Amino acid sequence: MDGIFSQRSLMVFFKKIIFFVFLFLTLLFPKNRHFGPVVDIELSYNHEYYISAGEDGKIYFCNTQSHEVLNTFNLETNLISNVSLSYNNKFLAVSFNNNSIKIFNLENNSSETIYLENNFKIKLLKFIERGQLLCSTEDGNVFLWEIDSTANSLELVNNFKSSKSKIINTKVNSNKRNILSQLKNNQFARWDIGQTKQIEFIEGGNSYSSNFRIHGGDQTSYTENESKLDLVFTEETKIISSPSRNFFFDIPYKYYDFDISTDGSKIAIATDNNTIIVWNSNFSDSNLFLDGHDKKIIDFEFSNDGKKLATSSLDQSIKIWDTSNGRLLNSISIIQDWGTKIIFSNDVLIYGTYTGDVNFHILSNNNY
Repeated sequence: MDGIFSQRSLMVFFKKIIFFVFLFLTLLFPKNRHFGPVVDIELSYNHEYYISAGEDGKIYFCNTQSHEVLNTFNLETNLISNVSLSYNNKFLAVSFNNNSIKIFNLENNSSETIYLENNFKIKLLKFIERGQLLCSTEDGNVFLWEIDSTANSLELVNNFKSSKSKIINTKVNSNKRNILSQLKNNQFARWDIGQTKQIEFIEGGNSYSSNFRIHGGDQTSYTENESKLDLVFTEETKIISSPSRNFFFDIPYKYYDFDISTDGSKIAIATDNNTIIVWNSNFSDSNLFLDGHDKKIIDFEFSNDGKKLATSSLDQSIKIWDTSNGRLLNSISIIQDWGTKIIFSNDVLIYGTYTGDVNFHILSNNNY
């Protein structure tokens, strides 16, 4: 009897241990914690939701105010590289390291997969405008698809090219209006999406005047009265030179990452010595040199109004800068970890970490 009683007591003891370990892990790892690095975070167009994706194959669809997880997608079979939400929050696009893109219809739970012909890694995947999906690959190709929400069909409408030099990387700003591509010759090519221009055309002896929205690239189409017109414009691409480190000779700074502000005017680059340089590509303002990180910069992004810039580094810190004067506004220390992805949601900074946390930092007015 004593042996049976001891075994039962031992079983009860171990059950209690397991319960407390489970309770501890539940508190330590909240529902929107990834078991692995956070690879991407994106805010919805209306700022009501955000999504986070991790190397664990999970995507969390969260409420921006409460940070409650509203939906979870478990895609463990493939490593995720990028995620994006459509303007109406109806579609979720996910790219994987096997060079495929999966588009989920969140209303009817259907999905469609795009397999790219080349074997180059997908570096950028963003919904821009209403129903257009932008994608760039490591070999410099930049594609734009049109998504028909009623027929659930895809159509390739543009393949961005630059006549100046080969594209080696592409970014799009947080309002999805400006595409900025890094060229092999150290210049940038910028496409402005969503501009409204007026055109005049003659059809059947009648003169028409109407507006259309640019789809990007050198060619776009406009449909009126079931008549499709192909229009060619050569000034949609703006070539921008990066800052030079020599006053007399054009010797551009070497950099490994870049970003573009919401209005498309400011550009930031991370140089080889981990300094951020910010300049206005439309005006000849003085360049800002932001020195504060002593290790490689992992990610950086402009705020929604373009007045601030957040930078994360392997030095286990996130710093927030004033883009008008270069002043350091705030510094966030991350213990035994570092930020992998940063986004702004008005007065809140949301950032993912290498160990899988999704954290939130309120930007108080005292910091500015």
